[in-house]
Amino acid sequence: MKEKRVCQHGIPLLGARVGDFWAWAYSDILNNTDRATFAEFVVGTAFCVTDAPREEWDAVDLRYGDKTVEVKSSAYVQSWHREQDPPSIGSFDLKERLSRDVSTNAYRIEPSRAADCYVFCVYAEKVRRIANILDVEKWECFVISTEQINWRLGSQRTAAFSPVRGRQGLSRTEERGSRNGTAGALVGRDLGGSDAA
Repeated sequence: MKEKRVCQHGIPLLGARVGDFWAWAYSDILNNTDRATFAEFVVGTAFCVTDAPREEWDAVDLRYGDKTVEVKSSAYVQSWHREQDPPSIGSFDLKERLSRDVSTNAYRIEPSRAADCYVFCVYAEKVRRIANILDVEKWECFVISTEQINWRLGSQRTAAFSPVRGRQGLSRTEERGSRNGTAGALVGRDLGGSDAA
């Protein structure tokens, strides 16, 4: 297992700490790349699966019991937005891919959506001036099984936020601050099975 670093870890010869690097490199969490990682952290925290460091090249974003989860994020405001810019029209990447399972180091033979379910996360603030990406109350998260996505969207590569949100079977995580119990029930219900343990 990878070492999970903490802010206080020193960086030899630089007189700096890992937290200094993180603050320098990742302070703009509203940008597309870091927002996506933050969304994974929000969902992973709800599922209590952030004890181990994130696996960058795994086939799925999160592993929760025997379930696998893909997290997709979007936002109405972007880090580059000016005050007068209109809200963005968000979309989610649903492309089927050849993926690698980190636990086995094996690649899938055919492109697919590797996870059991998707959690779609939208940062819903529309005013750039007051946007605070860390305000989890402004995030809306929805869960849908990959089976439902494949049935309703087929091989479609992207989906806009509104159509995804309106799909039958899509469930909103009403308790954004929920921990293992509610999150597990949500995943279990949307996959048509029992809660993951």
